Amino acid sequence: MKRGTFKFWQTGDLLRVKLSGAWQSNTELAYLTEFSEHIHNMVIRGHPWGVLVDMLEWDGSDVRWPEHSPAAGVLLDRRNQICECWLVKDATQAVALEKYILMHGTIAFSRHPDNQAAMNWLKQFKLDTGQLTNSEVSLAPKPAT
Repeated sequence: MKRGTFKFWQTGDLLRVKLSGAWQSNTELAYLTEFSEHIHNMVIRGHPWGVLVDMLEWDGSDVRWPEHSPAAGVLLDRRNQICECWLVKDATQAVALEKYILMHGTIAFSRHPDNQAAMNWLKQFKLDTGQLTNSEVSLAPKPAT
């Protein structure tokens, strides 16, 4: 089974995340720690922002981050976040993690199986997504040349 990995990058007002492989508890903690740093960078800008998480290659269906896990101690400051969209393989992928978004009450949340549907949903929030196209939603940005 492929080792678990994650990548972050920012496109305008959108924090993009790509998850892949099978995760261990140390991967979960490393992800949440780095995620909190990226979120902090979005928050300090002081205006609305969103998150797009690509889970299409992630084998994290059993990840639950129970309260006794070290990962549960990572606090995420989501001030000014207005939306979060997950690209998922199926309707059940990562359902147990939805509560961590929904508990905020003010963050619009949606799950989609394809790039087109995700981009259409995100457009309603009028975030600056740079030159992000439907085909690039689940891909890491191209290196600068």
